[in-house]
Amino acid sequence: FNSLVDALGGVRINVPKAILDPAYQLPSGKFGIRFKAGPQTMNGAKAQVYARTRHGDSDFGRSRRQQAILAAAGQKLLAKPNLLATLMAARSSLITDFPLDQVSGLLSTIQSIPAGSIDAGLVLGPTKYSSKASCSCGYALEPNTAAMRKAAGKLFPWAVVKP
Repeated sequence: FNSLVDALGGVRINVPKAILDPAYQLPSGKFGIRFKAGPQTMNGAKAQVYARTRHGDSDFGRSRRQQAILAAAGQKLLAKPNLLATLMAARSSLITDFPLDQVSGLLSTIQSIPAGSIDAGLVLGPTKYSSKASCSCGYALEPNTAAMRKAAGKLFPWAVVKP
């Protein structure tokens, strides 16, 4: 992860709100991380911490951050397609079941995608897509299937069948 993000020259992330995770343990053995709100360019190590921390908010927030990193990387590749060759040079850090010999063939397709068309994705979390439900298990969420179906229909209109 770190090598691939660094091969891109970092990723530009707009951190929506400050994150403080006093329990996050860094490789140095120290504890605690903080991300200020606002746009910032993150190298691989910083992006990895941003993607992994969850005690500053929730697993849903962590999913949103992970999607933001992937979207930022995709936008950077679309804006500078020559970075694909740089990534291919860093492929020793990449484990995938996608045939790497086919990546160069995707370059023309990648170049035809408008950079602004990448969406950061969707996290089906509270309060829009679910609400707290009572159970003896401790914590549960009741899915809002109507809201989920509507969101899925926007992302994949060809795949959602109306009830």
